[in-house]
Amino acid sequence: MPDEQPARTLAVLLGASTFPNAPKLAEGRAFYISAADVKEYLCDQAGLALPRRNVLSLFDDSRSPSDQLVEVAGFLTRRSLELKAEGTRVGDLFIYYVGHGLFTRGDQAYCLAIRSTNEINEGATSIRASDLAGVIKENAAFLRRYLIFDCCFAASIHKEFQSGPLTAARVQLAEEFPERGTALLCSSNAHEPSLAPRGLEHTMFSNALLQALRNGREGIGSRLSFSELGDLIKENLRTAYPDSWVRPEVHSPDQREGDIASIPIFPNPAFHESDAIAEQIARRRKAEEDRIEEQKRLAREKAEEAERRRVAAEQAEKAEAERFAREKVEADKAAQEKLLQQKADAEKAEAEERAKFEEAKAARFREMQRAEMARRAEAERAAAERAENERAEEELAKKERAREEKAAQQKADAERKAAEAARARAQQAEWKRSQAKQPASHSKQIEQANKASSFRDNPAVKILGGFLIFAVLVGGGLWLSHSPDKKPQTGNATTTASPSQTPATQDENKPNANPAENHLANAVHIPAANGPGKPISAPPEYASSAPNANPAAAAFNVSSRFSIAGPDDAQTVLDTKTGLMWMRKDYRNIEGKFSNNWNDAMAWPSKINAQSYGGYSDWKVPTIAQYRTINTSKSDRMVYTEIFAKTEGEDYWSSNTPGQYTASYMGFKLTDGGGYAVSGDRKMPDQYSDGSQMRMSIRLVRAK
Repeated sequence: MPDEQPARTLAVLLGASTFPNAPKLAEGRAFYISAADVKEYLCDQAGLALPRRNVLSLFDDSRSPSDQLVEVAGFLTRRSLELKAEGTRVGDLFIYYVGHGLFTRGDQAYCLAIRSTNEINEGATSIRASDLAGVIKENAAFLRRYLIFDCCFAASIHKEFQSGPLTAARVQLAEEFPERGTALLCSSNAHEPSLAPRGLEHTMFSNALLQALRNGREGIGSRLSFSELGDLIKENLRTAYPDSWVRPEVHSPDQREGDIASIPIFPNPAFHESDAIAEQIARRRKAEEDRIEEQKRLAREKAEEAERRRVAAEQAEKAEAERFAREKVEADKAAQEKLLQQKADAEKAEAEERAKFEEAKAARFREMQRAEMARRAEAERAAAERAENERAEEELAKKERAREEKAAQQKADAERKAAEAARARAQQAEWKRSQAKQPASHSKQIEQANKASSFRDNPAVKILGGFLIFAVLVGGGLWLSHSPDKKPQTGNATTTASPSQTPATQDENKPNANPAENHLANAVHIPAANGPGKPISAPPEYASSAPNANPAAAAFNVSSRFSIAGPDDAQTVLDTKTGLMWMRKDYRNIEGKFSNNWNDAMAWPSKINAQSYGGYSDWKVPTIAQYRTINTSKSDRMVYTEIFAKTEGEDYWSSNTPGQYTASYMGFKLTDGGGYAVSGDRKMPDQYSDGSQMRMSIRLVRAK
């Protein structure tokens, strides 16, 4: 039994209850209470009764990881020397951590979050498990080291404390305890997060740990070993949480001198002296029974030895026959295995050939698809070119018809004028003939007629009259062309093409591959109240879009960054800063219910894509990083409530899955505690502080 003096034991407490520079890490009072109660147990007379000078608490310490590790190394060295000067040799070291366990982004190294952890560079601002192991191995090399980790994926730290591959283990006597070694008690395995249930003062694991240390267990002995403590914690968790308990693990990575997890070190409050006496009597009775059983065994062995000698000859004779039979069976087995291997090789070759054939078939199909798409594109281009040529030819034909009609009109006018001149000359000749037959009394009238005729026949008078007629015609035409009551000409007159028939307008409804350009490509024309169809320029902060050539899909910019577009029942929100396009309505708006099952959330995009929501069929469940682009602060969430449709959803599923049974989600509450990104059970993520079920929803996204 090892020396049980409390002065021979040192303890270090690590962790944090708040993480100011890492908002994604959940904060909890359960961390603080768990660390405080473990420290109280270490120093309490009913617990390990350690002197307070032997306990170093760095919980909620704001110093950097390197400073804290330097403090741990200095404490171990300094206190060991002080106790050695007092005539006491340190034998055991306890380390307790409670908080968040996480992996670095690059090398996936396991780290322990502390108060100074920064989410921008978690690996450099957290205590790496490898660094902590190095400090302990260097400064506590000759101690028995007991480490308790209450954090997510705690068993991942196991590999950092393994001994070297060339270290030889030596045999220990049953009553002898190893002087060195390492034992780990982890709150969860390497693939599960630890839990802190709502309404519980401690974390789930630390609550079961303290319960085991304070209550103990009857029938075990006066002290509990690390392994017995782990079994008792499992029993407490299984009893308290039969459906959701996280299984702790005990590891002994360094067993160079034996497994120290089996050493009884913790006081057992449930132990009674009567149990010790009964246990001693039972051991003596068992020893006597073992002695009698040993004598009987020796007698049986003598009889069996004689029998063995008698049957030895028979066995020798049978051995040859059995060997022959065995060799035959092995030969048959080898032949059968060879046939099976040949068959397997043939099946593998056939499968590979079939896979190659299917791949070639798929490649041909893809090539045919590409060729078909190219053919269609070429056909569409040729059709567009033909349409453009036909339009140009039609314009030329219209201009040619206009010129021909103008020439014909001019020719008709000339013929009409010539006919009128001929009729005028004939009338004048007829009048002259009739005047020649009149009596002399009419000589005055004849003279006046001659004067009038000579005036009309004067070339200067004819030119001036023609000019006046031309001026009247031109002035009247100009007045008609500028008159607001003028109506379009009909008949054979050439009409001017409307703006909607121009090539630029014909290209406005072509789909755009870039969502941002497709949203902001066109200008708005709003029918005015003082006249149908009269365009009014839209305000500069508004724009329109026509996804999938739908002219009815009007849009406007909520800000210089976001643009809303699409029909009322399928509107989309484009983030022009990131290029991400969001559904304006969420799962709660469209389905009329919440989505507390992550698997249902992951199946929802198939339903939405089948409907071509907003004209698109490539909607996906966002990642936490994509959600974070519209939820980095409370002001973002205020803008969010103005941009997106009103909804009762507060927490949104993402496609991130940190564990087999967990998924990540993000909060969009307007309170100061909103904006968190945590993980929960895929079928029952969590409950709010008032006990109500979480209001989970999904908002799908499109990327460029």
